Amino acid sequence: MTDTREQQWTVQLQKARQRRTVRVSGSLEIENARNIEAIKHYKEVLREAIATQDDSHAVQTVKRLTTLRARQVTYEIEQMKELYGTLEREEIDGVVRRYYQDCHRLARHVARAFT
Repeated sequence: MTDTREQQWTVQLQKARQRRTVRVSGSLEIENARNIEAIKHYKEVLREAIATQDDSHAVQTVKRLTTLRARQVTYEIEQMKELYGTLEREEIDGVVRRYYQDCHRLARHVARAFT
């Protein structure tokens, strides 16, 4: 009788985990889609700020873009965890390195536009 009860409990626990994974995964995908749209929007805002030489607005927009890019990195890492279970430090470092490179390129581009 105890074995049956434990098996039922195990099955219920597995179902709960699966539901949680689907829910988290779905909300992450929605959040990432919104994030991508926000990045597109702020890229346009940055182009306008550069065109009008509005440096304070450009700086604010760069900050927003780097924050959005950081969220994108978080999403990438979560996706990798979902696919592979556990991640090696090198994999995370690679994603973070790309983030730094992207932010550096963005800052360099904007600085060049205002000199």
